[in-house]
Amino acid sequence: MLRDCFAGSSGAAGLEGLSVLATLPGEGMSVFARLHSDLPGAVAADCRPVYAFSDNVSPAIPTGHVFVQAATDVNLAEIVTPLGYEIESVPPYAPNAAWIVASDRSIASALSNLKALMAANGLESVEPQMLRPVTFRSGR
Repeated sequence: MLRDCFAGSSGAAGLEGLSVLATLPGEGMSVFARLHSDLPGAVAADCRPVYAFSDNVSPAIPTGHVFVQAATDVNLAEIVTPLGYEIESVPPYAPNAAWIVASDRSIASALSNLKALMAANGLESVEPQMLRPVTFRSGR
């Protein structure tokens, strides 16, 4: 997790004047440079952690959604429900896959139980959804 950063709704009350490190315009989210614990309780409750992948410092914000793919002829609900997840949607092009969320809809719960999902028999792929700012390469 990136230290001294958090993500919150762009333009949310209580976040005015904070330094914005990155924005995700399509999601209405921004990454702010400040300790989450320094925020008032009501504002902090709507904030999300920010992560970075290895040496890449581009921030990534978890959504609480996890994409899982199972072997064919497996009932996904029977696998994910006992682990504290619910199926939110099944893509029509992949009936053996689903977007799932933690039963309590908490991002923390969705992330904290990923190891159990990865170890579950019948699941072939477990991928938490992470939002990242769009960057463009300059032409040569």
